[in-house]
Amino acid sequence: MSYQHILTVADNLSPSSHTLNKAAILAHKSHARLTLLKVELSSRLGRWLPAFANPAKDTELQHGLNQPGHDYAARPLEVEVKHRRSQRLYRAVLDELQQADYDLVLLHHRHRHPLLNEFIGSDELHLLRESKAKLMFAGDSAWQSDGHMLIALQMDENDSRHQAFNRYLLEEAQQLAQLLNVDIHLLNCYLDDNFGMSCRAEKTQETADQQGRHWQALLQSAKPYHLAPEQLHLASGLADFLIPDMAERCGASLVVMGVEHSGIFSHLKGHTSEQVLNQLNCDLLAIKPGAEHSQSRA
Repeated sequence: MSYQHILTVADNLSPSSHTLNKAAILAHKSHARLTLLKVELSSRLGRWLPAFANPAKDTELQHGLNQPGHDYAARPLEVEVKHRRSQRLYRAVLDELQQADYDLVLLHHRHRHPLLNEFIGSDELHLLRESKAKLMFAGDSAWQSDGHMLIALQMDENDSRHQAFNRYLLEEAQQLAQLLNVDIHLLNCYLDDNFGMSCRAEKTQETADQQGRHWQALLQSAKPYHLAPEQLHLASGLADFLIPDMAERCGASLVVMGVEHSGIFSHLKGHTSEQVLNQLNCDLLAIKPGAEHSQSRA
């Protein structure tokens, strides 16, 4: 597996046990180094919050990760613990990413009310827009062996760079699925060429042709992985709604999707990714183009 150094993040306002346990599982299975960044969020409430920079607690945490019962206990896992103080979690993460090379950042995800997201950008949205690292947002549900992973693909762009990124996304997800002992489902979600038009009868053939093209593209992408028909899914509409719905229907414990484009489109795509994340009842791995190049330099 490509992971060599994993960063997991905890703060003094949210639970971290599930997130840290998932990071430890990935670090063990991929033989990666693991760093825990403990962020003490400074605010007016800070004086009522428990001290977060506690060496005794850090030692206790490392000891707990190597207790019998963990499937990685046979090989002691060394966890480097770092501390930062910041008003926003995403700033602390971005600062840490400037200090060391990490293949993956794993954070706990807190669902927020949609109206709150419209007025105050979440840490997740800032990281999706500003970080080049692979980001995994983890919930409280444990990973199940023999479970399912959903890979959301966008195939309505035909340029070579986009196609290369799709191939990288699939390869990365396949390797992760093997690590976690889960199978993969592929979803190709696309917008109808005449999306929003009221006259549907006149474009029946056009719609069928478009659907056929996207289905063939999905089959071509899936060919190297020898997937069964029930593992392939095609849907027309907004990814914001299609991805969470399909993840629920196929019982996915993890969704993998790309976060693409640059300039103003990165803001739109980041917003879409955040909307997907906030509706998911499972974990999300978000990968940006360029990750494959940084990996080759590592």
